[in-house]
Amino acid sequence: MFTGIIESVGVILRIGKKSGNLEIEIEALNFLDDVGIGDSISVDGICLSVCSKTGESFCANLLAETVKRSTFDSACAGRKVNLEKSLKSGSRFSGHIVTGHVDETGEILEAKNYSGDMELKIKIRPETVKYIVEKGSVAVNGVSLTVVNEGKDYFTVRLIPLTAGKTNLDKVRKGNKVNIEADILAKYAAKASGRNKPSKITLKFLKEKGF
Repeated sequence: MFTGIIESVGVILRIGKKSGNLEIEIEALNFLDDVGIGDSISVDGICLSVCSKTGESFCANLLAETVKRSTFDSACAGRKVNLEKSLKSGSRFSGHIVTGHVDETGEILEAKNYSGDMELKIKIRPETVKYIVEKGSVAVNGVSLTVVNEGKDYFTVRLIPLTAGKTNLDKVRKGNKVNIEADILAKYAAKASGRNKPSKITLKFLKEKGF
């Protein structure tokens, strides 16, 4: 589990195949001292397990499903990625609950700057929009952000200069893809209320009842 508060920005050093999976090596300076083999790290919002490490880099494997759902289907060496260690029990909780299981990739429709603040308009599937609410939380490349507003296939967020400067979101432009994870609490609430189930009220049902 993570909070969406980015601790460092790493750089992809190498990408290759290993046992049918994607293996990546990421440079993470001054980040790995208390990280062990098997520990979880959020990489651009994706929960990955550390398979090996040196003093300044670590390796992780990605399954085909993870690659398909994320921006790692087009990742390359040299790309900067947001890094966050898993949440420790008893530590301060400053963002929101982020699982590291991305729902999809969103497309940047607009990236605007307002006196240092940055506003992003991001296109996503309508199936994911139902979990997005105004003033709610969403993770974009692993960054915990507050939703400004939402439409039928998009939402907007705004970043203060501190957040933009400490993450890789300050470099995104129109057309770029980003990893999206909707709020897990919204997903559970939707399932509990039955919103994920097809409605029984159809045109045929209404006609049968005389409407």
